Amino acid sequence: MRRALVLGPGGVAATAWLAGLITGLRREGVDLSAADLVVGTSAGAVAAAMLATGAPLDTPPESHADLLRDAEWPARRLLIAAVDASSGERAVFDIFGGVPLPAAVAASRADPAVTIGGRRYTDPGTATNADLAGGAERVLVLEPLSLGGAVSTIVPDAPLTAGAWSPSFHSGVRQAAESAAQAAEVWHGPRRRQAS
Repeated sequence: MRRALVLGPGGVAATAWLAGLITGLRREGVDLSAADLVVGTSAGAVAAAMLATGAPLDTPPESHADLLRDAEWPARRLLIAAVDASSGERAVFDIFGGVPLPAAVAASRADPAVTIGGRRYTDPGTATNADLAGGAERVLVLEPLSLGGAVSTIVPDAPLTAGAWSPSFHSGVRQAAESAAQAAEVWHGPRRRQAS
């Protein structure tokens, strides 16, 4: 596996920021839809499912349920993380688990818990689940709930306003221009200097 994309948790504003950042990075020449693996948690599960299935990322939250209602698991590797409400252990949904993609996304965002196959699942809170991308040559983590991080992590440059889709989306698009070089280095590798 060459490249993995990890989309972290948050609420509606975090989903908007992720969607805006992914859209803006594409405009800047960094197409994250080429990921070999996409990992999504909570808000990141929504954005991951939309990205991996080709759904438009610039849609407001009230359209997400409609966009994902009949969505099938994509051929590319997509992992959606949730928490088993009974045991407190992480649950990871994928194409092989027999759980429909919309149910997996709902479990990752659930508060209160939702029932799938007789078990209750809920939102994993602040965990990014970046460890699920282990083994990838390159990992890019987009983390909406943090205001600092490693070079391979892009975080909002200002606090996100809960429920504010449009401002958060446009904030992500704007920040993409500032973050494109960082994302490109992780995504495409360091640029090599040409011999003179």
